[in-house]
Amino acid sequence: LFPSDVLHISHHSRPTIGGQASTGNEGQAFRLESGAGLELVLTKPLDRELRAAYSLVLEAYDGGSPPRRSQMTLDVSVLDVNDNAPVFNQSRYVAYLPENLPAGASVLQVFASDADEGPNGQVIYRINRRQSDPGHCFTIDGATGVIRLEKALDYEVRKVHELVVEARDNDSKSTVQTLHCDTDPPPTHSP
Repeated sequence: LFPSDVLHISHHSRPTIGGQASTGNEGQAFRLESGAGLELVLTKPLDRELRAAYSLVLEAYDGGSPPRRSQMTLDVSVLDVNDNAPVFNQSRYVAYLPENLPAGASVLQVFASDADEGPNGQVIYRINRRQSDPGHCFTIDGATGVIRLEKALDYEVRKVHELVVEARDNDSKSTVQTLHCDTDPPPTHSP
């Protein structure tokens, strides 16, 4: 439901004069309006991440003396929309790699979460090749965020590798994080 969406409640044997949401209307998200029956109107957008369900007790009354009243419970489930981007669990990732680390070795794992649920909250990882790792030294598992060495590193050729990793959800909302990898020099042997 969005603001101005309406649920109509009517009873044909006796005109309804008024009503109210007597309980369960936290944040005053709903309002009952009188007209040709009662209309339950949404007064502001709902956010599933803040509240996933409402259980409203609606009360209607007529204009008699004394007025007759009737109550019903209406359960409202708030459906998820993809309104959040993934968020990494660290502001910076750093790895120190020995030069002799073999291809296929795990470097580290990045992790991002998305407050949305179901398919909207699934996170997919990728290395942004336009901004980093032109030599394809690293790979990333798109589902787990595990970064592996694709090929051997050479300290004399490049001492530092910076990877730009992107976490994307199913609606293409994305967040970018930089990974800093220092290659350690090869061990020196003393005579």
